[in-house]
Amino acid sequence: MQDAEALVLATEWPEFSEVDLTEVNQRMRMPIVFDGRNLFDPATMRDLGFQYFGIGRPLAEPSNSYRNGNGTSTRGDPVALRSK
Repeated sequence: MQDAEALVLATEWPEFSEVDLTEVNQRMRMPIVFDGRNLFDPATMRDLGFQYFGIGRPLAEPSNSYRNGNGTSTRGDPVALRSK
């Protein structure tokens, strides 16, 4: 995950649910997570600073770290996310 721009979780293996998410966030270039197994809680992931997409579940509201200069959300806008 070092310098990764996104993480795709596609397994329910228990070792993935026990990772230090703060460290994961710090190591990633862009803390974006696509959770195909809905292993993590969307609000917790948002509070930890991740842009989180639980596949098949509603999006959590974005944290302030994903708001652009005019106060609008960059959620779902890949171009805006890349410019951060």
